[in-house]
Amino acid sequence: MRSLFVAGTGTDVGKTAMAAALVVRLRREGVDAGWFKPVGTGRNAPDVAAVKEATGLADEAELMSPLLYGPPLSPHLAARLDGKSFDWQAVERAWRELGCRHDLLVVEGAGGLAVPLDDGSDDLVVDIPLRLGLEGILVGRAGLGTVNETLLSAAFAVSRGLIFRAVVLNGARGEVCEDDNALQVARFSGLAVAGLFPHVDGGLASPAFFEAAEAFFPLSRLREWFDLDR
Repeated sequence: MRSLFVAGTGTDVGKTAMAAALVVRLRREGVDAGWFKPVGTGRNAPDVAAVKEATGLADEAELMSPLLYGPPLSPHLAARLDGKSFDWQAVERAWRELGCRHDLLVVEGAGGLAVPLDDGSDDLVVDIPLRLGLEGILVGRAGLGTVNETLLSAAFAVSRGLIFRAVVLNGARGEVCEDDNALQVARFSGLAVAGLFPHVDGGLASPAFFEAAEAFFPLSRLREWFDLDR
């Protein structure tokens, strides 16, 4: 399946926004793209609701995010407090079902790549794309501090075998450091930096968000990242 994993350098860097933007753009280009977040925390499933509103996807929440724990903490701790454990079989069942419904899936991680999934194993978030056979994009913050976070995240993931198509620095506000951040990340990581995705007010279903997604993810980029011409 021609799918892509949206990884993050940490929590609240914009993984959901980037994943939703990709799904929106693909669907507007006539590609039947779905969204999949194997594990999430916070029982009201805020990411699922936001993505469904932005994309119009009608898949069941329990398929879109099959392992959902509360409260909103690291998956291993949230699962422990819920008296549960990470279930690879449930993830793979949902992955196969969504894969039958859609031409491709945009798969979103939880927190950063070195976040534990379960108390009973050594599995980390980075093991999700590795187990599903996915390449990824790495989402980091656009502003001050992102060079260190992004380089460390990229180096860790690459050492584990994850291949990145690109890096996206999200939430740009025109700060003086942002363009240089992109240059330094590209310089020291050796990865392609797709650019600076702007900060957008109004949420994932706003016209401003759709306009930003249209500009940042042209068809040529979608073709490259998802091998659409294959």
